[in-house]
Amino acid sequence: LRWLNDAANEDDDQVPANDDSSNMDYSSYSCNNLFEITPDRGEAQCAFAKACNSGAGVWAPWVFCSYARYSLKFTCGVLSPLIVLWLVILFRLLGSTAEDYFSPALEMLAYKLGLPPRFAGVTLLALGNGAADVSATVSAITND
Repeated sequence: LRWLNDAANEDDDQVPANDDSSNMDYSSYSCNNLFEITPDRGEAQCAFAKACNSGAGVWAPWVFCSYARYSLKFTCGVLSPLIVLWLVILFRLLGSTAEDYFSPALEMLAYKLGLPPRFAGVTLLALGNGAADVSATVSAITND
């Protein structure tokens, strides 16, 4: 009976006495569990954000490390318009690049093949979209 009590006391000794979890190794955890593993803002959440996903961390760990200066809601509130603006700029660049380079090439190819514009858009666009998969498959077959 005494050995059962000693075993129970040994289990209690395995829990760290101090609450300093900022020195823990979080690399084995997924970054999706950030708020479950470290619910309170502080050094532990900063360390988790830097080390999760096998050491890769989250995209912007400094958001979780600025706990002393700004709240998480304030930081996300400031960053959200900037990220939305960046996405709008990227989509505009993508649209203008496709309009300047892809559409004329598609139009000329359709003209040379004698395809109507609708048919060219449906067929050649799908062919261009799947070209990477086709080339990867051909490469895999020829290498085996």
